[in-house]
Amino acid sequence: MILRSRPTTRISLFVFLTFGLLTGSLLDAQSERDRSRQIEQSTRDEVELRNLEPTLGEDDEFLQDIDFDYGGWFRYGFYRTRDNLQTRRFKMWDFRLWSNFVYQNTHQLYMRVMGININYHRRNEYYYMENNDHNAPRLDIGYYYGDLNRALGLGLGSDTKLRLQLGRNYETLGEGMVMDDRGDGAKIELGNDKFEFTGLVMRSIYSTDMYDRSYIDFGSSRYLSASGEVVGKFSDTFEVFGYTLFRRFKNDASPLNLTQRFGYDPQYHGGGMRGQFGPSFVYFGEAAWQLGSRYSDGSVERDRIEAFAFTLGSDYTFVDAETKPKISAQYMFGSGDADNGGTTVDTLMGNRAGTNDNTFFTIGYIDMGYCFYPLLSNIETYKIGFALEPWSEDEIMGDVEIGVNQYFYRKHRSRGGISDRAILPGYSASRLGHETDFYCNWRPVSDISLMAQAGIFFPSTHAFSDDDHRSFFSWSAVVYF
Repeated sequence: MILRSRPTTRISLFVFLTFGLLTGSLLDAQSERDRSRQIEQSTRDEVELRNLEPTLGEDDEFLQDIDFDYGGWFRYGFYRTRDNLQTRRFKMWDFRLWSNFVYQNTHQLYMRVMGININYHRRNEYYYMENNDHNAPRLDIGYYYGDLNRALGLGLGSDTKLRLQLGRNYETLGEGMVMDDRGDGAKIELGNDKFEFTGLVMRSIYSTDMYDRSYIDFGSSRYLSASGEVVGKFSDTFEVFGYTLFRRFKNDASPLNLTQRFGYDPQYHGGGMRGQFGPSFVYFGEAAWQLGSRYSDGSVERDRIEAFAFTLGSDYTFVDAETKPKISAQYMFGSGDADNGGTTVDTLMGNRAGTNDNTFFTIGYIDMGYCFYPLLSNIETYKIGFALEPWSEDEIMGDVEIGVNQYFYRKHRSRGGISDRAILPGYSASRLGHETDFYCNWRPVSDISLMAQAGIFFPSTHAFSDDDHRSFFSWSAVVYF
């Protein structure tokens, strides 16, 4: 890593950004916790924007004692969804500033502030969001990251990594099926070129959606989690991983309620693999067992959780072809429970009291489409995709990528519910429907990227209260600076 030296006159900007970030963290309670999860996580550009900034270097010696850098991006997006004969539209302005300070390639202080304005069309069904259009600036990411081997002079060798992270960041286990979230906590990393261990203790931030809308104080609960992950690197193209995650949701209702308690304390034990054959074929897989305990519908006693989920996927790129066509396939499975009469995420009308809950549920990220976008809970999903770069040799249009994904959805337990609240309780068939999504990405210059997404979901007959199709469309532009 070559470190850059910036003029000292820019230190004042760093102080200004730091003050703004700290102020934003205090205003975090005014965050967007009421925003639709489906709309927020179905925008793939958010995933692509996470890790644009520099991190602490992996290797060798520093050239300057101090490296300071800063930047940001501005994103404008338009979103339109249609389901249950309702059309919803909103515009979003997303502005983020980051600063990165590195001392002797050993200590890193990174902070990013975010300010988002969401303007909902006044005839939207999201009436409860109308007073939440303006979100105050707040802390998005902010952490200290240090190389303990260098800082403490432990003499572990240049090929051994021992690092500590304190603060707020995005954290992922495995492929992200079980955990892919943002939170405040402490993380330790130990490893070399053959293995790596990561230990993490994290608390969710206030804006995290807890999903259980039957909870007496929905939108204000949090969770604590502790996890450990080991990665074994057998070669440059193949590695395996295993992890354990314990999570406790802080949403117990008052003990004065003698008929219903709320609480969900799961644990996950999982693992998987990721690898590559040559330059063309990439594959991955992940499986997780879910245990723990929870309160069920109409109960003040806890019931056991016993559930399972897994995913397998692969991509093949024709690297020698001019347009670089790519085909992909993935299978996603999350177990269900036949006696769950409502949605898989709610306590009320959820698992039947006195029985084990076999419904898989977690806060992770897995691509389930733009429109339907269910949780990986009592569902099987088949995905096939195709993408290409039609003008790869063109100087201006060479970065254009277009693609299409097809999804097929089925319930695991035909009589059980899923995460979608429009599912009809009496629907006992397995087929849920199918969806087709399209996307186009283009980066005409290095500082600008454009993205368009569109999809349509066709539900199976009599499966949902909204028997008509659902649609999704969005476009966004990002300017980096």
